[in-house]
Formats: sequence, structure tokens, C-alpha cells
Amino acid sequence: MISDQKRTKVVIIGGGFAGIEAARFLGKNSLPVDVTLVSNSPCFQYYPSLYRLVVGASVNQVSIPLSKTLPKKVQLIIDTYTAIDPARKVISLQSGKEISYDYAVLTLGSEPNYFGINGMETQSKSFLSIDKALALKQHFSDLLEKSKTLSAEEIKIQLHTIIVGAGPSGVELAGALRPYLVELAKKNAIDETFITVDLLDSSPRVLATIPEHASALVADQLQKNGITIYTNYGVNACEDNCVIVTDKNTNTENIHMKAGTIIWTAGTKINSAFANIPRVVMTDKKRVQVSPTLTLPTDDSIYIAGDGAGTQFSGLAQTAVDHGQYVGKTIAQRIAGIPTSPFEPKQGVFVIPVGRKWAILNFKDFVMSGFTPWIMRIMVDARYFLSIASLGTVLGMLRKSTK
Repeated sequence: MISDQKRTKVVIIGGGFAGIEAARFLGKNSLPVDVTLVSNSPCFQYYPSLYRLVVGASVNQVSIPLSKTLPKKVQLIIDTYTAIDPARKVISLQSGKEISYDYAVLTLGSEPNYFGINGMETQSKSFLSIDKALALKQHFSDLLEKSKTLSAEEIKIQLHTIIVGAGPSGVELAGALRPYLVELAKKNAIDETFITVDLLDSSPRVLATIPEHASALVADQLQKNGITIYTNYGVNACEDNCVIVTDKNTNTENIHMKAGTIIWTAGTKINSAFANIPRVVMTDKKRVQVSPTLTLPTDDSIYIAGDGAGTQFSGLAQTAVDHGQYVGKTIAQRIAGIPTSPFEPKQGVFVIPVGRKWAILNFKDFVMSGFTPWIMRIMVDARYFLSIASLGTVLGMLRKSTK
């Protein structure tokens, strides 16, 4: 009988979409399993909406304490993963602690990829965490305060922002940033015409992965929000308050574009810690090669889920959710002696907000734009929070965010 089985130890590394879903599934299961989730942050950070922190949202609107999302039987450890030893079946943490496992689930997420561009990592800003997003918001506040004492020519440079990367993150931030900065400028008695935002990308168009006509709709909406778009612009280097680019449209090299703020959204890569897993193999797309059941081909006790897994559609939030749910279910089936099935990737729906009350929706060849997709995005975000936390917790977040 199941009650007579020895308890299985499952250790999940990472408190993002995949980690939470796997922990929640196993934590609610009646099987004899001890579940531990290790995260370097006490909060779940809703990455698709972190750009909103930069433009005035509250932390409570884009994050929730992990303790509020996990079942009581899941042990939460706030620490940083450093290594895994498959031979000893032990995970090492930054604090020096070691945790033994029967099954390990590595959901380490992503980090910025600067593609070796000289100066970009040190000179540019990002918003891929709550701390970085809040720091960027404060940076803009400081710039506006500083601008009160500058000449018109100096203000023009200081209040000019360049966003490098016209993927989803860059487009979402660009669409929301200029209206927000214009409001701040008015409050600081600064001429709003000094607020300028450029969006650069090396691709021929914004959101290059969606259909061309959908991309054109997004570009038009960005321009209506006052954004200047530079496509086919390759970045060569980044110096203090300056991006050096090549205009591939005209083959003009070493164009110097000055700005008070340079924001990098042009690339991510999987967490570098994945490369340190013994006998790990990377795919052509630089993700971890996994078996059809998301385990390492060389070790079926180690699962890779989320951005790091080499499956179709990896890198998307919905795919990470699907990974986590699948891994939780599959581990439960293995503990119970039930045969498992391969993971089946599903194509997600893109809903990208561009400024206020407008978004683009794309699913395969279907495209919709305007107010309705914008409402749908709000509903999707709310639905996810309600799926991982109680209604009372979510309402409490909303109350805190209005204060």
C-alpha cells in the first residue's frame, strides 16, 4: 500500500512559474512525498508585468510571497543554488547547506544575454527583477529632478531614453514609458517635449516573431505613443550615455546615439548554473537537452523545467507553467507506480500591451488588436494570481497596491 512506502524527497530549485506549479501539484498530493522548494527570493515575481514597476505600479501588483502560494506541506528555503551532485544525489546551496533528493527539479530561469557587446552590461539598465525595476524607476525620478538645473541642450540628452530590443519586453516598456515620463515631467514643471524614447532592434521589424501585419499594427501604436523606432540597427558598443550602432538600412557604421538612459531588453540566456550540471548537453538553441519526459537523458532523477529546458516554446511563461504542472504530475505518477507519458509542447497565446488600453493578441495566424486584447491581458494576469493564491490574498494585494 502507498502508506507503507518510504517517503520520497523532491527538491525544487527556483520559485518562478515552473517551480511553483511543480511544488503546488506535489504539495497537494496525498502521496508519501517531502517537497522542498529553494528560492533566492521570498517572493514570486510575475515577470511578464515587471515593466509596470518602472512606470508606477506597486510591488504588490507584480509579486506575492511564496509562503502565500505554496501548500503547507512544502518546505520553503530562501537560499541560492550552487551545484548538484548526481552521484551523491545532493544539492549544494550558497549558505553551505546540502539537501539530499530522490528527484531534483531545476527551474533556474534566465539572465540577460549581452552577446559580448562592449560596455553594454555595465552601462545599460534592465528590469528583470523587482530590485532592478525599482532602481530604474528611481533613476528616472532622479533624472527629472536633476534636469531642473540643466540647460535645454543638456536636458534634451538626459531625458532621452534608448531601449535596445523590440521583443515583448522592449515593446511593453516602450509603450508605457513615455506617457509615464510625460506625467512626471508635468509634475516637475519640465517641458514634456524633452521626453523622447527610441526603440532599437537589429531585426527588420518590431516583434519579429509574430506575423508581419501584426508587427505593423504594433509599430503604428508605438508611434502614436511618441516612440521613435529604429529597425535594422545593430549595436556595436555602449559607452557612458551613448550607444554606438550600425544602420543596416544604409550601411552606415559607428553612429553615436546619446541618451541619459539606455535599457537592454534585446536578449536573455538560460541561467549559467545549468552549464555546471555534470554531463549536461546543450541544444543548438543553447538550452539543456532533455528526454521526452523533461529529465536529463543521462539521469532520470533530475528534471529540467522552465526556460532552461530544450523543448519547443521554452522561454515563454505559459510553457514554464506547463512544464511545472507536467513535472509535478509525472513525479507523482512515478512514486505511485503509474506509467508516464511524454511532455507535449503547446503553443501559447501572445498578448502584448502597448501603452494604455491597447494590446496585440496573436495565436498562430490569428491576430486581434485594440481594447479587447488589453482587457484579456488583465484577466490573464489576474487569473494566474488567483490560481496560485486565495481570493483573500489577491484582494489584499490589490488593497495594498492602492495605498
